Amino acid sequence: MEGKGETGFLTTTRHEGLVRDSLAGLDAGVVAVYGKVPHEMVLLDLYHALRPLDEITGATTNDDILNLIFSRFCIGK
Repeated sequence: MEGKGETGFLTTTRHEGLVRDSLAGLDAGVVAVYGKVPHEMVLLDLYHALRPLDEITGATTNDDILNLIFSRFCIGK
């Protein structure tokens, strides 16, 4: 997913790497959706996209993600 949206800049190479990791997780999620992968598995890709951004912002915890997953989907059926 290249260049769609606003332009900007990152101030550190560490942040640049984390944003690239996040985009890779989003790309994997898109591939999974088009591949009709079960939504629980797509959530894992989205989690992998969110985790690097959390390293930058510190906005979400692992507990937040798990609570969201278990509140919306019944895993194990």
